[in-house]
Order: sequence, then structure tokens, then C-alpha cells
Amino acid sequence: MPTLEELQNDLAPRVLAGLAADELARGRALLARLLPYWLDEARAGGALAEQVLTILRDDLEREVQPLAPRDRLVLLEAEVLDRELRALSNESFALGKHIIDGSVADADARSRGRGLLDRAEALSPKVDAITLEAKRVGLRRQLEDALLEALYAVERKAMSSRLSRYAQDRRTH
Repeated sequence: MPTLEELQNDLAPRVLAGLAADELARGRALLARLLPYWLDEARAGGALAEQVLTILRDDLEREVQPLAPRDRLVLLEAEVLDRELRALSNESFALGKHIIDGSVADADARSRGRGLLDRAEALSPKVDAITLEAKRVGLRRQLEDALLEALYAVERKAMSSRLSRYAQDRRTH
């Protein structure tokens, strides 16, 4: 499997083609934030790590192909936000499940929920700044779930639909 530097050097010319010098630096910085997530995903694929990486690379190259250079930066920003939101969402959902299961102390859950809520709120303007509508809509949906789960941890009121399903399943089993 390639190193982060090898992967970035391989991908940058195709993904960042046509960018001005200042945009190129930003594009390389976005790749540097995105590619560690890719490598983690690939490693999680075990024996299929190379194939996972190939799929991720091919998908990104296919998505950037028709885009104008500046929209390529927007796409990269959206991809980074997607990975950040996935991580946040995984944490918020796990915390919500622990609250429902009673396996976390109330004060700890509220404190952790407040931290998650702060992180989600910090990502909100970044999501709103994505100019590729389909990407923005998907990111907004992820963000709203994480926000609801974090709010549930803090206030014990509304919860996301997936956390509600989890709670319902726990009550019926």
C-alpha cells in the first residue's frame, strides 16, 4: 500500500490540474487532510486494502473530471467534510446508544455531548459554504443527525431517526 506522500503525489496532478498556484497549495492541503481517512478506510479493508484505495481514487478522479478547477477545490472540501462528519456522527451515535443503554454517567454524557455539539456547530458554516448542491444537501443531512444526537446527549429531548430506531429496538428486545 502506498504511503500518504506517494498517494498524494500520484493523485495531485490529475485532481488538481488547472489550478492557479494559490489554489494548488489549498488543493494539496485538502488532499493532505483527506488521504489519511482514505488510508484508514483501505486498511480497514484488510486483504482488500489496495482495491478499496483504487475505488476511492477512481471515484474521486471520475467526480473531478467534469468540474472546473475551482469546483474541484469545493469537491475536495466536501470530501474532507464528509469524512469529518462521518467521524463525528459515529461518535454522537455511539454516545446516544450508551445513554439509552444506561452505560454512561449522566454528567459525562452531557459533557461529551457538549463537545460533540461544539464540533458540529463549527462544521455547520463549512457545510453551508459548499457550492455543489448535491454534496451540500448530503453533508447537511449528516450534520443534522450528529447535531440531534449531540443535543440528545446534552438535553435528553429530540434525537435523530437512527437513534430513535435504536431506542425502539432496545425497548422491544
